[in-house]
Amino acid sequence: MEHSNEGAAMNDSGRHSAASVTNRDSTMHLRRNTTRDTIYATAFKLFAAQGYGKTTMSSIAQACNTTKTLVQYHAPRKEMFIDVLVTSLFELIESAFAHTELSRSIDSLERLYITGFLHFNLLTRNQRMERVTKDIVASRRLTESMIDAEISLVTQTSTHARHQVRSGAINEAFTMWSSFVDDHDVLQPRIEQAVVAGQGGAYELMHHEYMHHRSPDPGSLTDLSYGIFTGLSGESHSESMHALPTLHELRSSKALRAIIDETQRSLTSLLSD
Repeated sequence: MEHSNEGAAMNDSGRHSAASVTNRDSTMHLRRNTTRDTIYATAFKLFAAQGYGKTTMSSIAQACNTTKTLVQYHAPRKEMFIDVLVTSLFELIESAFAHTELSRSIDSLERLYITGFLHFNLLTRNQRMERVTKDIVASRRLTESMIDAEISLVTQTSTHARHQVRSGAINEAFTMWSSFVDDHDVLQPRIEQAVVAGQGGAYELMHHEYMHHRSPDPGSLTDLSYGIFTGLSGESHSESMHALPTLHELRSSKALRAIIDETQRSLTSLLSD
């Protein structure tokens, strides 16, 4: 596919470096009423209003009534805004999902699928966010940046869940990555491969659909990502795919519709003046 020439895909050392930067900086939106918050929040709104490509560091500074130097101090790379925005999407999902009855009644694979479905729903079914999404999937560099943020999030989630199981904090076995949970040197590359292949394939499909003036379907994107992801995770691929009819019923449930509505409202608020 034709991506914009914003740079080649990052090498392995670049990917690890970008992921560590995302890890450190993605907590910014948890702190309120700071100059950094204002800069990032303003950037998100400008991206939604006019697109990522048309928004410059100078225009962000002007909207914040500050200097370009200060904006670049808080975001040395423009892609860092996308890193934090992606993290914010997953936090919106977790906030809406965490304390629901649905969250307590599903297993880890079902949760993986539903989280992916909610994520793709936010990317493609929110008018303000979709303007940003189109810019992201049209750019190799931005897609790489978003995937790096997702690798970091999946790694954190997997590590936390395994610690909970081992400490007895939760009883349900966390089945993802079960074949190599004790070997980090094997676990980390597997997570990276699964996220790059699963999410990368879905973003490639999104770009293809937009290039042909079609709206990507969140359900199809989720099925694609889930199929590739579970195939590389150490799970029984046939069993994972056999569960798809049940997962399709779950994503059309009234309980999930309520969560979708809440996350969409939260995202619209995040991206609106």
